Amino acid sequence: LTIPAGLQFIPAQTYTINGKVLPALSPGSPAKTDTIEASDMVTWLNRATKEMTPAVTTSAFTEARTKLDMIDLDKELTINGVQVWKGAGDDSADVNGDGFVDLNDFISAITNPPAPTGVTASIDETNGQLVLRNDSGADIKIDNPGVETGSALAAEAQVYKGQLQLISEGEITLGFGPKGKVGDLDPLKSALGEPQGKYYVAMLPVVPLNAEMVGSTIPAGLRSIAGSALILNNIILNSLPDTGKDLTASDIATWINSQTEGQMTPAVTATGSNIVKTPAGLVSLASSLKINGELVWPGNGSATLEELLTSINSAEIGVSAALDNAGNIVISNDTGDDITFASTGSRNALGMANGTYKGSIQLSSEAEIRMGFTSGGTPAELAKLGLRTGVYIEGPVPEDLLVFVVGDGQGTVSGSFDSSLKNPAAIDAARIDSLRAQEFEVNFTTANRYQVTWKNPANNIVTVLAERDYDPMVGINYQGLQLRLSSAPMKGDKFLIDGNQDGIGNNQNILEMVALESKVVIGGPNGATLSQAYEEQLSKVGNIADQAKVAQAALEVVNQQAIENKDKVSGVSLDSEAADLIRFQQAYQACAKAMQVSSQLFDAILQST
Repeated sequence: LTIPAGLQFIPAQTYTINGKVLPALSPGSPAKTDTIEASDMVTWLNRATKEMTPAVTTSAFTEARTKLDMIDLDKELTINGVQVWKGAGDDSADVNGDGFVDLNDFISAITNPPAPTGVTASIDETNGQLVLRNDSGADIKIDNPGVETGSALAAEAQVYKGQLQLISEGEITLGFGPKGKVGDLDPLKSALGEPQGKYYVAMLPVVPLNAEMVGSTIPAGLRSIAGSALILNNIILNSLPDTGKDLTASDIATWINSQTEGQMTPAVTATGSNIVKTPAGLVSLASSLKINGELVWPGNGSATLEELLTSINSAEIGVSAALDNAGNIVISNDTGDDITFASTGSRNALGMANGTYKGSIQLSSEAEIRMGFTSGGTPAELAKLGLRTGVYIEGPVPEDLLVFVVGDGQGTVSGSFDSSLKNPAAIDAARIDSLRAQEFEVNFTTANRYQVTWKNPANNIVTVLAERDYDPMVGINYQGLQLRLSSAPMKGDKFLIDGNQDGIGNNQNILEMVALESKVVIGGPNGATLSQAYEEQLSKVGNIADQAKVAQAALEVVNQQAIENKDKVSGVSLDSEAADLIRFQQAYQACAKAMQVSSQLFDAILQST
């Protein structure tokens, strides 16, 4: 799939990739077109992911395909504003110089144009097509030089957009940014096509998918499920009576399907499965193994793991065995029936405890799935299906929430909350105005207990919003507002909170300063935040510094070579000159000695005569 045509601008904070908010994106500078190209997205995404571990690499390419039998070599062709072919009758048509004009000349002309187009041409012999390709993802624009004649590709003037590819050794998650909304991921989804591997989980809200509800393993010792206790998509489920044996996930799936088949549109289908995993490092091939009562491995310390898996798979016991990518042995069935392991010792060949392992159920539908308990049911009945009970409140809770858990048995209670109030940058002007508009009173009923009340201006009715114990270390907190007292309060003290309407100052300016961390302030409304601009400038300076160091090293080599060349012609070697001086000195001394001997011989001759 290709990126959509006509995409002119992506606002900042619309998308995230692996949790990092992306800046704004506009056509490349200098802009070749007035719309965003796939090559622009490559630069945009690679810049955002350059520091990620594991790395995420983005690439792109653009292709334009035409059937070979549709090509008319007598017509002209212009690609990206460059006329690459003037027709078979033109003197320049015989590009290869072999004396005749054919498709090979046409391909050579496209691949070697008179001016850069970034496009190469080749033949896809399997599909009988001419393929024009740009490996950067830039647009390929086919211009029609004449409406009446058309182009050599027999195609109307049009722009072919590129497509993206994201690669990483880990997961890639594309999601909404702080200013994103449902539908904003459509351009990236169009550019990336169907995901392969663990890709952009956050895209799921805008991709039509079947609903699926997966439970954990059902409890051991389960014999029955009460009637009229559970409800599935407005259908109250009948009882699953005790048959004298423990229920399996397969039994529960059959029970659900018997009551929903033909009763729901779209249908809800229940299936069972049982998956047991154990690390391959725990395997003891010398130990025996029984699965579902049948001996599948007698124990052989000299055998291999592959032989153990083959032995399990060859036995007709309703399970399969495999080794997953994480190095775990996976024993599974697709029915949800129990899987029982046994051996002659306390541990079997798989290194697992002997016993029965229960399965789980899965519910699937083309629409929503709503499984809960009725007014006469309890969370314990829902837990029999391997499903947890949750209480969900849409929007912020206006006051403290108390959760009461009653009944027999054991359980856990968990909750989540929106902590955005702890982040000053998340408090926008609208929220501040909303809080200031709320006028309420804090009334101390005793020295250590107070009430928060609100008086309705329409009828003067006072409503108690909250009543709490006062802790001087914590102060008074209500809906994100905090009030601290400089001295201990007394019974009857009242404090009116009116939004600081008559105040001379507040902390809003410092909050706005903190908000600069995520506010676009550089380069206009479509620019970057301070940190993003700093990172970009730091990267540019680093690149320039690296280039300068490389240039300095290269010039130092050139300078040294020049000095050596100069010294070869006009340089003086002190060692050579010293050697010459010694040689000349010795020659002078030899000559002087010869003169001395000659003088002595001459004197001796004179004396003898």
